[in-house]
Amino acid sequence: MPRVMSVVVQGLAVLLLLALIVLFGGHTIFRRQASKTAESLLAQARGDGRVIVTEEMLQSLPAPVQRYLKLIGVVGKPIPQTVRLKQVGMPLP
Repeated sequence: MPRVMSVVVQGLAVLLLLALIVLFGGHTIFRRQASKTAESLLAQARGDGRVIVTEEMLQSLPAPVQRYLKLIGVVGKPIPQTVRLKQVGMPLP
């Protein structure tokens, strides 16, 4: 009987180890694929079609917004075409 229990415990340990390997391996593969996809999409979005902000573009905006954008130096700089964000959070219960 002790021999059977030993085999069962060893079997459970092996199953637990395999489950952990699959779980962490799958997570790592997912992160690598997501990073490659994001880099590919960003590379496609980068192009020579950069639009430079001009004073004329700001004319239709409210005066406080115009002053703010001029103050921070937006005029003469390209309009961002892409952004990369990292989301962090917990699922709701």
